[in-house]
Amino acid sequence: MDQSVFLKKFVRPDSLEFQREFLENGRLQSVPEERIIASEGDKLAHFPLVVDGLVRVYKIGETGREITLYHIGPGEGCILSASCLLSDEPFPALAETVEDSLLILVPRNVFKDWIDRYKAWREYVFRLLARRLGAILTTIEEVAFMRMDARIAAYLMKESQKKGPKLPLTHGDIARELGTAREVVSRILKDFERRGYLHLSRKSIEIVDAQKLRRTMRLAHEPGKYLTA
Repeated sequence: MDQSVFLKKFVRPDSLEFQREFLENGRLQSVPEERIIASEGDKLAHFPLVVDGLVRVYKIGETGREITLYHIGPGEGCILSASCLLSDEPFPALAETVEDSLLILVPRNVFKDWIDRYKAWREYVFRLLARRLGAILTTIEEVAFMRMDARIAAYLMKESQKKGPKLPLTHGDIARELGTAREVVSRILKDFERRGYLHLSRKSIEIVDAQKLRRTMRLAHEPGKYLTA
C-alpha cells in the first residue's frame, strides 16, 4: 500500500488539491520492529500514520511496569500524537513498533494546516479520536474494576480471534500489555492450565477450552483471589 491507496481507502479525500498535497507532503518511512518512534517528553515533528505493521503506545511506571494504552494498525494514526501537535504539548507516553512497519509521516505544520483547510482530514482525525477514546476508557475500566484472571482471559480470547488458538506469547508479553507483574501472569496461567483451559509451552500459549476462558471473562466483576495486579 502506498500513500495514494492509503488516502483513498482510509481518509477518503474530498478534493484533488488535498490528494496532491497528501502525496507531496506525506513521507513514507520503513521502521524495523522494536524501534522507539516517540518517547515520553518528545516534542513531535510529525503525525505518524501506519500503512503496514503495528505500533504499540504504552506507559512505564516508576517501578518499571508497563501498560499498553493502545495499538495502531494499518489505516490508523496516533491520537496522542494528534493531541500533542494540536496543543503543542510533549508526548506523554512511548510508541514502539511491534513488527516491521511502514509509516507515512505528515509534518507538524502540514497536519495542523490540513485540520483547518480540509474537511476530509478533520473527519479522519476525529474518527480516530472517537474510536480510540472508547478503547482507552475500556482499558481504564478493566484496570480499575476487572479481576486480573478475567483480564488475562479476555486478552487471550481477543488475540486468538486474530491469530488462532496457538498464540506466540510469553508471560512477559502479557504482563507488559496488561500492566501487571510477570509473576502474577505466570501464577494465573498455570492455574488456567491446571483447570484445562490452555496448554503452556516455551514462548507460546495454546487455548484448549475457549468456553471456560469465556466463562472467566463473564465473572470479571466478581470478587476473587486475583483481584489485584
